[in-house]
Amino acid sequence: MSKIPPLLRKHPYPVLLTVLILLLHLPVLFAPVNYLLSSWFNTDDAFYYFVTARNVATGHGFTFDGIARTNGFHPLWMFLLIPIFAIPDLIVPLRLLAAVLILLNLGTALLLYRLTLRHFSPGIAFLTALAFSLLRIIHSETTKGGVEAGLNVFLVVLLLNRLAETDIRNLRGVLLTSVIASQTFLARLDNVFLAGFGGAWLILKQWDAPGAGHPWRARFRVALQYFVPLALVVVAYMTWNQIGFGTLTPVSGQIKRWWGTLPNSPYGFPPKRLSNYLGQFVTDDESIGPWAIL
Repeated sequence: MSKIPPLLRKHPYPVLLTVLILLLHLPVLFAPVNYLLSSWFNTDDAFYYFVTARNVATGHGFTFDGIARTNGFHPLWMFLLIPIFAIPDLIVPLRLLAAVLILLNLGTALLLYRLTLRHFSPGIAFLTALAFSLLRIIHSETTKGGVEAGLNVFLVVLLLNRLAETDIRNLRGVLLTSVIASQTFLARLDNVFLAGFGGAWLILKQWDAPGAGHPWRARFRVALQYFVPLALVVVAYMTWNQIGFGTLTPVSGQIKRWWGTLPNSPYGFPPKRLSNYLGQFVTDDESIGPWAIL
C-alpha cells in the first residue's frame, strides 16, 4: 500500500476517471483530418462558428461571408473560438479545439462525480460520471459537433455544484455563484431561465439559515448579491447587440421563432394560450415537447 501514490490513495475514483477519459480520447488528437471532419466536427452549425471566428480573428468582424454582420451565436463559445482560429493553419485549430472539447468532457465528468457524491456512494458517482463521458448518445451531443454544447454542459454542472455548496452567509460565495450563472447564460442564452431559477432556489434552500441575521434582510441581500451581477451581464449583452447589430437579441433566435409559426417546423410552435403550452408536456407526440430529446 505504501507504493501507491498519495493522490491515488486519497482520490482513487477521480484519478481513475481522469486516466480513463484521457486515454480513450487520446487517439482523436492524432487522427487523420478526414476523421475529424466526418466523425467529430460533423455539424454545419460548427462551421458557421469556425468561419465567423476566423473572420473576426483576421479583421473582418463578426461576419460569416465577410460582408454582413451577424450575432447569431452564443457569445462565450464564439469568444473562446476566436484565438483558436486565429492560428494561420487549416488543421491545427481543429486538433486544438478537439483537445478543448475533451478537457471540457473530463471537467464535466469530474464535476458530475462531485455532485453525485453528495447523495450516493463513490462507486455510483464514478459510474455516473463515466457514463456521461462515454455513452455515445451523450458524447455525440456534448463532446463532438464543435458547437457550444460541451462548454454549456460544463458550466451547467459547475453551476449546479455551486448552488449546492453556496452558503448565503458568505458574500464572496454568493457573488462567485452569480458570476458562474452569468457565464452559463453567455455559454447558451436560454440558460438565463436556469440562472434565474437557480437564484430563487438558492434563497429558498436556505430560507432560515442560522446566523444570517434578520430573515427578510438576509434574503434581500442574497437576492441583490446574486441577481444584480447576473442582470448586469444580461443587459450588457443586449446593449452590445443593439449597438453592434441593431437588435437586442441574436438573429438566430429570431429566425427560429419565425420558423415556429410555420407548419411542421422542427422548432415547435408559439403557444397562444396557457393550455397550448402545458399540453406539450402531456402529449403523446414524440416530436414536440421535452420528450423529443429522449
